Amino acid sequence: IFFVLRKDILLGIKKGYIFLNPGDFKKIVIFGFKSHLGGTVQKANDQIATIIMAGVLSPESVGFYSLAIKAVNAFSVIKNAIGTALSPKIAQSNLNEIRSYFPQLLRTLLCVNLIIGVAIIVVLPVIIPFFYGSEFNPVIPIAIIITPGIILFPIALMIMVMFSQTGRPLVKGMIRAFGLVLNIILLIFLLLPYGPIGAAIATSVSYMIMFVVSVYMASRYIDLPYKRLLLVSKSDITKLAIDVKVILKNYKFGFGLLSKKKIN
Repeated sequence: IFFVLRKDILLGIKKGYIFLNPGDFKKIVIFGFKSHLGGTVQKANDQIATIIMAGVLSPESVGFYSLAIKAVNAFSVIKNAIGTALSPKIAQSNLNEIRSYFPQLLRTLLCVNLIIGVAIIVVLPVIIPFFYGSEFNPVIPIAIIITPGIILFPIALMIMVMFSQTGRPLVKGMIRAFGLVLNIILLIFLLLPYGPIGAAIATSVSYMIMFVVSVYMASRYIDLPYKRLLLVSKSDITKLAIDVKVILKNYKFGFGLLSKKKIN
């Protein structure tokens, strides 16, 4: 890092500025602000239901909702790694290259998440009472209602990463802002009559609508039909099965979930 900074500083001094060209610095600040704005809006969307619930519902209801969110998110940890893994590849690609590999990534992720969603709906009714007791059974319907939104949101997240890394971070912010506004509107109408169930409906619907809007905008941006982006094909399933076999062959399960097998 020191030698990179030293080189940039010396180059800047020779050209009459220190470290960064003022024009480049302005572009970086504007791009960073637009990108950060989208992240801030999404953070607000993730927390808005809990914040509003804390003012109008009992602590018990807020606790049930929070536990449901955490339980579903524990199964769908894949979404947290999407941005980190995908950003460098997209940043180095032009639109034609993105058209060649991005649809298959979307379809594969959709296939994986649908499987995870089914697993959540089947497993949670067993896990919740086993670990927390029957008094926490109200968590189960909340978690089931919110599962579709949380499962589809990674698809929207992948699309937003594409927009951000191709120089359009404001699109990401607009999609997330739309989801936030919709979530607040639904909470106003659903929270008092239905309690945490209403909050789960509002959050899940806002995530699903963000998914729909993201797919629509991606289809227009990279000029590909919806079918190409979402319809999982037999070849996608075959490739996914091969990838899973490779992972299982080279890795083993443990307390860290996956660790690479030692080669003797």
